[in-house]
Amino acid sequence: MNKQSIDIFLAIVKEGSISGAARALHFSQPTVSEYLSQLEKELGVRLVMRERGSRQVRMTPSGEAFMPLALRWQELHKQVEQYKESQQQRTFRLAASLSAHEYVVSHIVHKLMQKCPGVEIRLVSVEMKDMNAAIEAGTFDAAFFFGERNLNPKMITQILCREERYVLCPVNTVLPDRVLTPEDLDPRFEVIHHSFGRNTKILTWRNKYFPEDVKPFLQVSNVMGVHNYLTDPRCWALIPASVVLLAMEHHPGRLTYRRLLPTPPKRAFSLLVSKAYPDTEVIDAFRECCREYVEERPHLEKA
Repeated sequence: MNKQSIDIFLAIVKEGSISGAARALHFSQPTVSEYLSQLEKELGVRLVMRERGSRQVRMTPSGEAFMPLALRWQELHKQVEQYKESQQQRTFRLAASLSAHEYVVSHIVHKLMQKCPGVEIRLVSVEMKDMNAAIEAGTFDAAFFFGERNLNPKMITQILCREERYVLCPVNTVLPDRVLTPEDLDPRFEVIHHSFGRNTKILTWRNKYFPEDVKPFLQVSNVMGVHNYLTDPRCWALIPASVVLLAMEHHPGRLTYRRLLPTPPKRAFSLLVSKAYPDTEVIDAFRECCREYVEERPHLEKA
């Protein structure tokens, strides 16, 4: 059994005929028939039967039973080839959400490129809600994950740091110029990031201090865009420290922030590494880059 025979069997099933498979694969019809015969002989069963009076074929019960195995075999072969390619080219695929790409990934990638100049780095965007599906698909070798745990057995999880959440607001805010309490905040003017809906710790904290039936002023999809909607002096947003500082840096004189007590739950920032990634040199260098990133930022609390 080899890749050619599996591909030919799947092509016959897809095209519905031996001649159709031959055209699709750019083989001669006798070649396709020969590969099919060899596969059937090796398995000891008939996989397809020609329809009487027609060039069309249909799968036998044995063919239907073999179909899932053939698909798995094809997928496994694809993964083996990807593995071989990664070893030859030293490819490192790094995934993160769009917001993490904006304020984290670039800093770490620049460090990694200096430490491992021969590695090809491919960046992948994966939102947190799609992370497990991306893990199962094997689309990355390492990823940044906002949270403390990812229980997928294919990954190793390491918490890199935690960070406070600040109240971000316009400079002409009506909020007092001091450490705030929840009583200072009007939830009717909150600009909220949609990920709050998936963070049970934040929701529990929020529901403790604000009525559940009071809706926020606005909900946005990307935390990096929250500052664009803080135009009314009454508006505010509860944002991780890293995003707050970056927003103030990019928009000097327009935004400010306040600390909040009782302190909202801190945001954990974790690293996921595929157990299948073999190049320990690259992984060790990558972990070192991540540690340096955290150590260079006093507002991040090392885990």
